[in-house]
Amino acid sequence: MEKDPQNTKGPEGPIARSDLSARLKVLEERYSSRAEALRAYGVAKTTYDKWLYEKSSPSLESIAKIAKAAGVSLDWLAFGEGGPSAEQRPGIDRKQLQIDYLIMDKINDKYRELYAKLPKHYDAEPAPAPYTMYFTYNRLILIEDEAERDRTLDTIIATHEHDIHKMEKERRQSRHETADDQKSA
Repeated sequence: MEKDPQNTKGPEGPIARSDLSARLKVLEERYSSRAEALRAYGVAKTTYDKWLYEKSSPSLESIAKIAKAAGVSLDWLAFGEGGPSAEQRPGIDRKQLQIDYLIMDKINDKYRELYAKLPKHYDAEPAPAPYTMYFTYNRLILIEDEAERDRTLDTIIATHEHDIHKMEKERRQSRHETADDQKSA
């Protein structure tokens, strides 16, 4: 995988998981032990080890929880942008960092509600892909008015829900057509 430590290509750039692993290790050093860090993050040791050894990748929701617990920038932990603390993010202060986390919490809550109400037979993923969360976050962070942010988030969620239903309908039609083709063969 091509590394892009400065993430010059944004969410489309090839962000190496090892970079996330290195940032997690930096945060871990702030605690007296790994166990203490994991308690603060609310993460199981086996899950954390999989992230460190690149066996799996955390969701953006998990990364946001760790960033919030550790008091570091979400952009730094998730994407390696800027420095780990709010002071190292040009033009961003503690108040903006709190708004960032509030936005992520709202995004997580809305997506959790959406996925919880989907019919169980749907072939949808159990949660949105990290790039979907990243897109939503980046769209909302630019809106200063909280009420407008909430309306925009509701619109994004409604569009995502519509897309899920549409994809499920297409999957059913495709399965039905495949079954018809097999019967006629």
